[in-house]
Amino acid sequence: MMDRWFNGDAWTMTIPEKRGEVSIATISGDKIDTRHATMRWASGFGRFTSAQHHLLNSWSTPPRLERGVNRLSEQFRAWFLSTPLIGRVVSASATLVPRSRRSKRRVR
Repeated sequence: MMDRWFNGDAWTMTIPEKRGEVSIATISGDKIDTRHATMRWASGFGRFTSAQHHLLNSWSTPPRLERGVNRLSEQFRAWFLSTPLIGRVVSASATLVPRSRRSKRRVR
């Protein structure tokens, strides 16, 4: 891990990147390391778990959750509309009977 840290180019996240206002897709892969420091590894340290619990308890407020859900919905919608295959499947299935109105069959 130290070799990767010291051999790589210096990089500091911008404030918009830290706030999640920049799509992760715009950050180059050489700046993101998900192999060495995993959540499982970090969970082995008391300081991490205590900070994690503090964040989960203090950040999970209704306004923050709503902002997160809205941001996630916008990102999903953008991805969904940019995927031609899914768009065609959805438009073709629009004529299907809604799940709630389907007859309920019993499996014997």
